[in-house]
Amino acid sequence: NATNASGTAQVTGGQFGIRAGNYDDGALIISANTVTGSTRDGIRARSGNGTTSMSITVSGTVTGALDGINAQHRGGRDLTINATNSDGTAQVTGGVRGMYVESTASHDVTILANSVRGDTNAGIDFYKATNFGSVTINATNADGTAQVTGATQGIEVYSSSDGDLQVTADNVLGNNGDGITSQTLGSGEAQFTTYGTVSGSDDGFDIRNEGTLRIYATNADGTASVTGGRTGIRAVNLTRGFLIVTVDNADGATEDGIFARSDGAGVLINANGVVSGGRYGIDASTTNGNGVEVNATNASGTASVTGAQTGNRAMVDTGG
Repeated sequence: NATNASGTAQVTGGQFGIRAGNYDDGALIISANTVTGSTRDGIRARSGNGTTSMSITVSGTVTGALDGINAQHRGGRDLTINATNSDGTAQVTGGVRGMYVESTASHDVTILANSVRGDTNAGIDFYKATNFGSVTINATNADGTAQVTGATQGIEVYSSSDGDLQVTADNVLGNNGDGITSQTLGSGEAQFTTYGTVSGSDDGFDIRNEGTLRIYATNADGTASVTGGRTGIRAVNLTRGFLIVTVDNADGATEDGIFARSDGAGVLINANGVVSGGRYGIDASTTNGNGVEVNATNASGTASVTGAQTGNRAMVDTGG
């Protein structure tokens, strides 16, 4: 525990700021205000198969020459990382990744952050390789200014868990990749919710999920936006469940504003503002005979869909 009441406690290391491991009974718990790892990670945490839970709580700034926070959990209980404070100004920065989080435990994972930056790789890089346990990633603050930035991907997720996945963020930027990219291979549902700007030099969203997939890029003012150098939102439902996309504004510079395909149940697209693409504004399809519904309307009548080839393309493959 490296904290004080005023939040000014500081831990600095020539290599790691904090390096902690527990490979036997009990939990691994790290609490700190401000941490700096001068040549390695800000915080590096490891738990073995014999441990229970892992918990990392920081309220100030975490900086690492490699990763800001690097946590790998193999214990028998939950993994929780909380890098937030009451002002919404907590910051995690890594010279490589802001956060790298890996869990092979069959329990829940929760990652809470205000702002995260990876200077040469992803802002948040998450990997889960077990069949059970839900995953929650939340990078927001009260005034909507929280930011996840990656030199490659903003947020990158891979999970083979049958538990549900929820990713919530204010603003996400992938400077040389996708804003948010995710591949989930379990049967659970996946939901992505963003309130501000999501942008990627490749795609704004690039999401593949085997269960029901929901993407909501919208806010009360109708100003949420998703932009991609290729596609604004690329969403694919691989095997089962519905695919639902609700967006205020989306733009795909060279391909589609929204590309949505379901190999499971039907597709529902709600576009409340301006959607544009270098190819199609909206390209929505199913491969198994289920329906496709596209709604591009709003109360003021200003919603529009524009594509260089055509605005909307909706297809249903009946298999016949």
